[in-house]
Amino acid sequence: MVKRNPKEVAVEDMTLADLHEMAVGFAMGSHDNGGEVIPTFTLLNAGGIDIVSAPWRDDREKHAAVEFVARKIAENFSRAYSFVVEMYVAQSKVGEPYVEPSKRHPSQRDEVLMVSTYGRDGSLFITRFLITPARGTLPAKLGPRVDVTAEEARQMQGRVFNLFRPYSDRMRANNGPLDGGYSRDGGRPH
Repeated sequence: MVKRNPKEVAVEDMTLADLHEMAVGFAMGSHDNGGEVIPTFTLLNAGGIDIVSAPWRDDREKHAAVEFVARKIAENFSRAYSFVVEMYVAQSKVGEPYVEPSKRHPSQRDEVLMVSTYGRDGSLFITRFLITPARGTLPAKLGPRVDVTAEEARQMQGRVFNLFRPYSDRMRANNGPLDGGYSRDGGRPH
């Protein structure tokens, strides 16, 4: 695949890959310029691009931000959207009770910068960067770029997976709006 510079692509010609590369560039630049990235959605609409930065302090605010963006996607009939966020990730063993990564001991989780881009047709791109924590006077650093495979993406879960689905379908998959948003179906498009 030949990568194009998203800055040189007209909005009406922008592909899902272009939107993803634009979001990756934004994420890397934001991290390099301040060390922290505010959760940000970029919506690709017929008439242009909408950017929604949505800092949140708790699950209620997170839910409100996600639902606001989902409504904007529906109202604008967005073709695609990307989401940039710093987050904790962890692996669970089969049969273990689920514990959110943010509630685990730091030795049992990693912090990543995640960029995910979703198309209305169910296609998606996910890129992540492991964040090496700041030590003393050394700032936090981004590790190498990892583009997630389709197989890995099917294993992933989250509140922002497939905001094209109707609200009731997403809430049923996530066991309600305020449960932490972890989808039982791996976030796969329906």
